[in-house]
Amino acid sequence: MRAAAFTALGGPSGVEVIELSAPTPGDGQAAVDVAGASANRPHLPYLQGDFRFQERHLPFVSGVDGSG
Repeated sequence: MRAAAFTALGGPSGVEVIELSAPTPGDGQAAVDVAGASANRPHLPYLQGDFRFQERHLPFVSGVDGSG
């Protein structure tokens, strides 16, 4: 699957489309096909390295606001 991931800290240039393995749902979970998702203003502090978000957390894919 393709995902817009935070791959570097510093700002919007740290967002990159990457290929990931499709997740396998566990018991009581479901996989959902998502056509699009947004990056919102609350994500900016993560890109800037705030909230104790560090390079060791990269790449990071937000799981919010999916559609499709």
